[in-house]
Amino acid sequence: MLVLNDPPARAIYAGLDTTTCVCILRRAALGLGRRPGSEKLATLQTTRLLERDFGTDPDAALAALLLLGKKGPGAGAKAAAEVLFRFKTKGTTSGSEKWQKRQEAAGEVAAALNALDAAFAAQVADELAKKMK
Repeated sequence: MLVLNDPPARAIYAGLDTTTCVCILRRAALGLGRRPGSEKLATLQTTRLLERDFGTDPDAALAALLLLGKKGPGAGAKAAAEVLFRFKTKGTTSGSEKWQKRQEAAGEVAAALNALDAAFAAQVADELAKKMK
């Protein structure tokens, strides 16, 4: 995935609805790359070309950087915690392999967020702990 280190990308991410934020976080944290159908492909190109060009490596740092866009006045930490909560819990069966991958990825995103902004990461962790009860 592309590294988006500019404030406009974070501002755009912060303005998206929660479901879209979760989708973007999921694709970045799990290394799923771009959404299928978002690329213009010639008929001879294959999925391997997509993997080569767009990557399939998980990028927790990118996910944390975008999540940092939720930081701001008001309910920034609460909104970021909601995105992480939905990422960790929705659409998976507790204990399944998919669930386990999401738990690990969420931990990596939280660690990357802590490296970027420890105070905001602590606020998000507190809000997430309240939601997980």
